[in-house]
Amino acid sequence: MNVDGLRRLENAMRTPEMLEMTVDYLAENLKKFLQPGDDFLICFDNHEPDNIGDLLAKAAKKIGVNALIPEDLRWKTILKLAFRSRACAISAPPFVVLGLTKLARHTQTPLYFHNVVTVGYRCTNWIIEGIQKGLDCQVWGCYGPGSGALVSGFTCNKEAVIHLRDDLF
Repeated sequence: MNVDGLRRLENAMRTPEMLEMTVDYLAENLKKFLQPGDDFLICFDNHEPDNIGDLLAKAAKKIGVNALIPEDLRWKTILKLAFRSRACAISAPPFVVLGLTKLARHTQTPLYFHNVVTVGYRCTNWIIEGIQKGLDCQVWGCYGPGSGALVSGFTCNKEAVIHLRDDLF
């Protein structure tokens, strides 16, 4: 199946029921490392309903976690929020997190992320190792077809295993 086929599949599955099941699935996985009252930095746009940023924010709210979402996704805005907040977890594309870790080490500015959720595509080992070394954290990942709004799998900490959603597969 090519990329166009995956996008058509995702669009066909974007029913309100399926999106709510995706929020439930994300909430269940976020509960593994987030507690009510924690701050969770989400570096994805949430202005469009039902994109991955919006679904992560809904999942965080569902489990009582504060979703911190930058007003825009410019690097400067993300940097300010990442360094000023005391968020214990972040969800972002892998290279954004890797860039934050490199900058934090270079400037000797602490980041408080203990858990990182990469979204979009599988990371090569050197990216995960760089994030873990830079933040002394656990790295998780969630994956889906197309834009990733319908999350179909979630990885365990430091493992290459993807657990597929029971309700989809």
